[in-house]
Amino acid sequence: MIKLLRLLLALVGVIVIVVLAVDNRAPVQVAFWPLPFDIEVPLYGVLLFGLILGALLGGVAMWLSSLSDRREVRALRRRVRAVEYQEKLQRERKEQEILEQARRKTQAIAIAAPRSAA
Repeated sequence: MIKLLRLLLALVGVIVIVVLAVDNRAPVQVAFWPLPFDIEVPLYGVLLFGLILGALLGGVAMWLSSLSDRREVRALRRRVRAVEYQEKLQRERKEQEILEQARRKTQAIAIAAPRSAA
């Protein structure tokens, strides 16, 4: 359901961009203040450039704002791995102790068992 909704939204976005590009083909002059030259591009080019630049800047801003969260997640992952490793070691020690106790019992039974007369 979510994939279908995303697909529909993307389709609507593409249609809007295509209609915008077709309707705004008139050339406009773009000047960047400190630079000594102007360029002439279609209006839809300016709009698309602004849209793409805004998306990139927003993505970079979100990425930078989540740095501390990602650092914390990495630290928590390391702690979880350490705890899981400690639990594994404890479980292996308990299994080893159980095996050792079983071995001692079988040795004690073997020693205590009466030998049959030959």
